[in-house]
Amino acid sequence: MDPHYLVSAAAPRAAAAGGDGVDPSLLCRNQSITTIMDAEYWARLCPWLSVEGDTMLEIYDEWEPFGVGGSDGDGYRERMERDGYFVVKPSWPEGLVEGLKKGMKQLMRHGWHPTFISVYDEAWAIPYLMKEVVSEGCGGEMGFNDDWLGYFIDHGEAGMPPHRDHPVDAPSSWRDEAQTQPRIATAWVALSQADATNSCLYFLPAGKDEKYHTSESEAAPDVFTNPYTFQDVVCVPLRPGEVVVFSHRVYHWGSASTPQAAEPRVSVAFGFSDPEFKPRYLSEDAVGGAFFPAAAHRVALCAAQMLIYNKRHAGPWPLTSNITDDLESLARLLAVFELMAPELHARYVKTVWDSPVMPMLKEVAGRTGRVGTAG
Repeated sequence: MDPHYLVSAAAPRAAAAGGDGVDPSLLCRNQSITTIMDAEYWARLCPWLSVEGDTMLEIYDEWEPFGVGGSDGDGYRERMERDGYFVVKPSWPEGLVEGLKKGMKQLMRHGWHPTFISVYDEAWAIPYLMKEVVSEGCGGEMGFNDDWLGYFIDHGEAGMPPHRDHPVDAPSSWRDEAQTQPRIATAWVALSQADATNSCLYFLPAGKDEKYHTSESEAAPDVFTNPYTFQDVVCVPLRPGEVVVFSHRVYHWGSASTPQAAEPRVSVAFGFSDPEFKPRYLSEDAVGGAFFPAAAHRVALCAAQMLIYNKRHAGPWPLTSNITDDLESLARLLAVFELMAPELHARYVKTVWDSPVMPMLKEVAGRTGRVGTAG
């Protein structure tokens, strides 16, 4: 995934999303922990979307995961084995893609990171409907593991530089001896046009990548040891609603938006894994076997994702340019995470506490008395 920026109440971000239509009572900075955890707040923020509402019930009762015929399934699997990724062109329920795109812009207008779109039922519909396609392409059962990020790449911005989602290639992360069928993958969904002008994903196909199974470096010079390899890079433009599914080892990046961009690039990525290899981030006790968790659990997951990805990578592309600009928002997210940590899988909780942002945030939060510092 390519995280780009964190929760922000900054005026430039609101303006980028289209600064009109802001309700001060709904701004991120004006919310208490209680309101953040309340489904009613999120329903007021995006009233055309559903939070534990009719859409969730409709998904359960009427929507069927996208089926995959034999030839399609074989084609997806063949492309995953050969290239490390494959493109899917689903027929989404009417209004789903546009409603989520509108919701992400509304979140940004009110100071929220677009990742918080996953509070809404419609966002959860995507991995619910995609699970069979992803499983077919990866050669075995794959479930949504509660890992997601949302993106809004505006003019002059860029996605994440070249990287592998998992720099270390563990043999156990593959289903087959040839190591072509991954047990971890990402489904990256375009909610807007995503092309070479406004930022899209670029891939070095697995079959052209000499370091697909061996490199533990994400630095481009360590991957492109032969200059001719640059000619093998593939641009993968997507129309709204189209999806690219890729393995944890394929080398990829999000390009920079150009002056020719007609609109920002809006997208969301969902993580899938073999449940036996990487479990859900929510504990079994929290979900009780259900696919759709309660709103409070969704908010807790969003908060944890922001704490993990903030400042995770060095360089000119952290989630926020200066963490001190956002201490109040971050402190609230830490408080939400601490409150809900018992509902999360222990391994995931440790990942959050190990995030590089934590020492500074806990120190500041402890000084101000905003939140506790257990962990």
